[in-house]
Amino acid sequence: MSVQLLSGQLTVPPLTSEYNPVYIDLWPSVRRLISISFEFPPGCMGAVKVRALEGGRPIAPQIGWYYGDSGIKTVALSRLLEGPPYRITIQGYSTALDYPHTIAIYAELSW
Repeated sequence: MSVQLLSGQLTVPPLTSEYNPVYIDLWPSVRRLISISFEFPPGCMGAVKVRALEGGRPIAPQIGWYYGDSGIKTVALSRLLEGPPYRITIQGYSTALDYPHTIAIYAELSW
């Protein structure tokens, strides 16, 4: 099985609204999404939330948002993406009052 690894970074400014989140798009060249990981830096303290969507629908998590502090949240999916083109949107918002936080995103895909 051939594997494609994608990565990206989402910088979330302080006081970003859940109803107007910042986002980035990842553009895989293959269809099967095996897993996606979110790496939260120190200092987030649960104030920064992220999620992955496809076609405007949440896929990780299906309900709510992930959050953390100094750790990586990895989700196994084994999901066929719609397309081509294939697109995964990562959204984030923050209730932090002071600093922006950058979340690293890693996606594993296969043919």
